[in-house]
Amino acid sequence: MLKQNGAQQFLLVSALGANKSSGIFYNRVKGEVEEAISKLGYSCFHIFRPSLLVGDRKEERTGEEAAKVFYRFFGFLIPKKYKGIESIKVARAMLQQAQNKSDGQFIHESDSLQDY
Repeated sequence: MLKQNGAQQFLLVSALGANKSSGIFYNRVKGEVEEAISKLGYSCFHIFRPSLLVGDRKEERTGEEAAKVFYRFFGFLIPKKYKGIESIKVARAMLQQAQNKSDGQFIHESDSLQDY
């Protein structure tokens, strides 16, 4: 419906490790979603693959809360690609890329999103 109403690009927040062939259910589903949307025929398709999103949430997720504490103390040991990322950084990257009118499919991994 979006495309029929004139949308020319699609921006998707996926996940680090998304892969339709993954043995990990979450990553496999994210990879399948990426593939399905890539087939919709948008002239521009951006996939954003952040690591653990950090920031305020209304609901509590125990595993994510534990990971946030871990990142806070040991984040300096974790490679940039795998570090938790503030959701505002992903939003800034999406806004900038939405304004860039390039055609094609683009994948933005978590390490590059850290710079926003």
